[in-house]
Amino acid sequence: MDIRLLGEVQLRIGGRAVHLGPRQRQQVFAMLALEVNRVLPLTSLVDRVWARPPRTAQHAVEVHVSDLRRRIEEGGACLERRGAGYRLCADPQTIDVHQFRALVAHARTQTSDTDRADLLHQALQLWRGPALTGVAEESLRERLVADLEEARLHAFEDRAAALIRLRRHREVVEDLLPVVADHPLREHLAGQLAQGLHGIGQTVRALQLLRDTRRRLVDEFGIDPGMALRRLETQILQDNAAPIAS
Repeated sequence: MDIRLLGEVQLRIGGRAVHLGPRQRQQVFAMLALEVNRVLPLTSLVDRVWARPPRTAQHAVEVHVSDLRRRIEEGGACLERRGAGYRLCADPQTIDVHQFRALVAHARTQTSDTDRADLLHQALQLWRGPALTGVAEESLRERLVADLEEARLHAFEDRAAALIRLRRHREVVEDLLPVVADHPLREHLAGQLAQGLHGIGQTVRALQLLRDTRRRLVDEFGIDPGMALRRLETQILQDNAAPIAS
């Protein structure tokens, strides 16, 4: 069984895609998979599926769970009613979210930057798009996966730090260009991308990125960049050594 939440919600059994039904049913399934092997109270499940729950919400969840139970049994998993809640019983390593978290945790125990960068690459490759794509209103989806998205950004930062120490600047640039485009006000990522650009000889572009970041921070929040970003800009400006391409 293969449960995918990092992108569109999918269930695959024996390599075959299993149709989960309407969007709300997919969301009930996703919420139970996020909390695999833990009881999720029915009231909490309702709150995670509806921004404004209808009076029939609890009954709707019960219907969805009944249907899902039949669909997942073939994959060796089960859905249990426990008190006032439900529990999905399954191996966490059949669920991409939990694979991602396990790989990130394992990467942080590594003393080798090469091993750390490789494990984080494996973790980030599990993402096929924004988590829980298409199963919830965007504002609700963002609230539900905020901690996951933060973990993903931290994984990019940790991998970039390891790659910079390894002087693999080109990989830093390849990894971070799309991420910084989506999160232009995240100073740490912008600084790492600037280091990568400088490392492959694109110093002018690196400095322009730092200036653009400063301008956005001032325009949108009325604040200056932190000391780390200002120090990095000064270091790049003062660096007379030939950049190292990778």
